Amino acid sequence: MPATAQKARMTDTKPAPRKPSAKSRKDATDLDVGARLRMVRDRAGLTQRELAKRAGVTNSTISLIEQEAHAPSLASLHRILSAIP
Repeated sequence: MPATAQKARMTDTKPAPRKPSAKSRKDATDLDVGARLRMVRDRAGLTQRELAKRAGVTNSTISLIEQEAHAPSLASLHRILSAIP
């Protein structure tokens, strides 16, 4: 095989572009993060505002997570859960 044909062949075999991961919001919903957070918060007897203040986040963040309108990062979720006694 001529060198130019071989070189053309190598450039034609580019890997297919990766599709964006659909993990963010769908996976958070599948795990029911919001419902579980609310259950844990209620069992601890905390309001959204109290939990937010303890965790160092806004109360709207807690509300959005519980409504499944926001998928928190693992770091945020850890901080929030660590604030529950």
